[in-house]
Amino acid sequence: MQALVKILEGKMTDNCKCFFCKKEALFTFGLINSTVKINHPDGDAFILDGVYLCNQHVEAFNTLLSGEHDIDNLIVLAGKSKKGKINLRR
Repeated sequence: MQALVKILEGKMTDNCKCFFCKKEALFTFGLINSTVKINHPDGDAFILDGVYLCNQHVEAFNTLLSGEHDIDNLIVLAGKSKKGKINLRR
């Protein structure tokens, strides 16, 4: 699903940092909570909660969203790993 988001209030910061690694981030990953509705003169609006992501981490998220990696298997593998991290490298 894709959506166009119109920013009505606020702005992106000049130096966005990746949520995971603190590198420069050019992308955002967000979810809309459709249970919280905001009344706006242009119509109903919703809040987009999200995080900034760098190129490396946005690629990792894309592999999850595309179904290339099975999240259930990755969580099981991460639990068995000594590092406790999920590897999403292609």
